[in-house]
Amino acid sequence: MDKGELFPAISDQSTRGRIKAKLREVQGRILSLRTFFDDSKCMEAWVISLRPIIPPIRRNANISFREAIFHCFQPADYNEVPLQVSGGRFKTFRGSTKDCKRIAYLMLFLVAVRNFPVLSRKAPHYTRGKKRPIVEGSLDEYQSHLARVAKKIGFASDEISELSGADPDVVAIQSFISRIRPPQLWDIDEHRVSLLKDHIAIELGRLATRRDRGTQPKLTREIGRLPKNRRCGLPDTESYEADKDYLYIDDIYTFAPSGGSHLTSLAFQRDIFICFFGEVSLSGAYSCTSTPGSESSSEDSDTNDSTAEDALFVETEDEPEVSVLGSGATVSSRLSGEVSPVPVQRTGSSNYDTASDAPESRPATYVPNYGQFGEEPQLSDSDTGEQFPRAPGFELKEGLCMYDFHNLKSNERISTIIDEFLSTKSVFVLYNWTTRQYAKFQDLPGDHLAFGSQAAELADKGYKFVCFESDSSISPLALPNLWEALKENSLILSGKRTPDVWSREEFLESLNLI
Repeated sequence: MDKGELFPAISDQSTRGRIKAKLREVQGRILSLRTFFDDSKCMEAWVISLRPIIPPIRRNANISFREAIFHCFQPADYNEVPLQVSGGRFKTFRGSTKDCKRIAYLMLFLVAVRNFPVLSRKAPHYTRGKKRPIVEGSLDEYQSHLARVAKKIGFASDEISELSGADPDVVAIQSFISRIRPPQLWDIDEHRVSLLKDHIAIELGRLATRRDRGTQPKLTREIGRLPKNRRCGLPDTESYEADKDYLYIDDIYTFAPSGGSHLTSLAFQRDIFICFFGEVSLSGAYSCTSTPGSESSSEDSDTNDSTAEDALFVETEDEPEVSVLGSGATVSSRLSGEVSPVPVQRTGSSNYDTASDAPESRPATYVPNYGQFGEEPQLSDSDTGEQFPRAPGFELKEGLCMYDFHNLKSNERISTIIDEFLSTKSVFVLYNWTTRQYAKFQDLPGDHLAFGSQAAELADKGYKFVCFESDSSISPLALPNLWEALKENSLILSGKRTPDVWSREEFLESLNLI
């Protein structure tokens, strides 16, 4: 502005001074159409990376990619989420359902940001005069890692269950064996391969521990301004290798900026992320109090007795981050002072939660009594700290939470219980006659996946499934047909053994519960 290169047609110095002051108030970059479209290539790579862990979206479905991800958010506790922080460690964040859901959403995308070359098969840009970057790594290995992180932070889908079933180390070992001994060219002793994979995976865990980054994130430097073509879009290979270990949520939103004359490549990657997802505050929340390595605790810590970070987080077990190409460099944050946990309005950011947002563009929450995209969850007992809405139907005042298994009272008769289960058609029940426990569901977005997760866990333990037909006979059910059968009959029964009798009355008598 001082040299007259910007807005040369404006000659009045006082006017130019006011324009300069306004420009300096803008946080982050001021995007042109070209830089915005270059940045959109980053979002494309991230979305491609995450597609394998969400259910397929039909072309005519009126649902956005973001809504599909929120559909899969089904944590055990809607007011607490594991927070993956620098170095791949996990701590605990506690807050409202809305905040936990959004933070989990951001963490999922940050896994894609760190690992997009393998997950999306879109290589970083290459510097002229140097070799083109080679995308290294097994897609199966990285997808397994992505699914495991997604599962840990509260997401659930059939795709996540399938991909997270294998240990990423074992997947990588299998990929290596397949490369050096292609099965189309060699007869493979699968038993020996299985033993070898397990042995190597065990030894890998013993021979290596994760190294600390050693340096803190940096957003500025004194020497050398970054070329314009490296200030937007996908990073180049060198920047990616240097920055990827500093792209965790605490690096993005809580690290204090340092002074310097020029911005680093990490600063631009961080700004691209915030332009798409907006600013959030990780301050002002309370953490569980526990020792490192524990998953959670029931006690809250007092922010006045600990540091700001300790008041927010508690460290839990490590989940090693899979490496793509290398390690290196540094980050920091724009946040200053106390900021509301909901996104702050800013130029170029994606603000989900303003009143002016169209309903179809707002995040969806998938908890019981929530039936349509765009609504906020209605928690009936928010003042008392209830984490789930009360369930409709047969429980009346108790209203136990949905999805989880609950014990029956010891004096309840199974015949009476079955009648209660069937008394409210809007509530579906999965009853485990072996443990005398039941779980409840509704025909709402997200319940299908929650039911599938519970049913699959039972099936893995050898449980059988049956339902009562209209003529009071009993029909066995296969796992893929359970949800449709549940919607039709309102009740599915599960147990360790196949019934010896096939009428409702005889079946209940055989359990000796009448």
